[in-house]
Formats: sequence, C-alpha cells, structure tokens
Amino acid sequence: HLDEAYRGLGIARYELGDYAQAVDAFQKALKNHAKKTAAIYNLMAVSALKIEHYQNALDYGQAALQMEDCTKEMEQEILYNEIAIYQRLGDWETLKEKVSAYVASYPDDKRMAKTVEFLKTR
Repeated sequence: HLDEAYRGLGIARYELGDYAQAVDAFQKALKNHAKKTAAIYNLMAVSALKIEHYQNALDYGQAALQMEDCTKEMEQEILYNEIAIYQRLGDWETLKEKVSAYVASYPDDKRMAKTVEFLKTR
C-alpha cells in the first residue's frame, strides 16, 4: 500500500513544515495510484507556494478545483492563495482580475481589504 504510505508521509511532512518533502511524497503517492483528491492537490499547492514554486502551486490549485470533492471552503482558500502568488510575481493585471472575481464571490472576506486598497495605487 505504497499509495497510502506516501500520502501519510506527505501529510506528516506538511504538518512539520517540510514542504518540499511533502510535495515529493504526494507526487509519489499519486504515482503509486493514490486516489486523486482535491485535498491532496490543495496540500501540494500550499506546499509549493511555501517553497516559492509558484507555477506548480497554480497548477496544483487548478487541479484541486477540478476535483469533484473540492469543497467551497477549499475553493476559497485556493483562490485566495492564487492572489498571493500573483502579488508575489508582480503580475498586476492578473492580480486585479483575480481580486475582482474573489471579492465578487466572497464579499465578506475582510482579508482582501488591504489588497483592494493597494491595487488602487497601481
């Protein structure tokens, strides 16, 4: 049951903050036929973000969004993290689009207020 072992190892590495090893373990789990879930892809996305592998984080996040088991809470987290990535990349046009869509979908999320104000200066 290598798939389960690597998935468990990935979760443990993630919890320990060893994000590069977490991504590696999750990739091995998937190669060993672990069930593809939004949770695994989201953990991979967050891990990739933490180690500044931004394109991988975007790709994993998009994969998570495509999964049937992606919850509304997970979707919100993924979209929020996308905004953080585009901000770090300095891609202001994409950032403005993502923030606008996010605020329309989640108007009560106060975390976005500073970003909205910041973008008014761009």
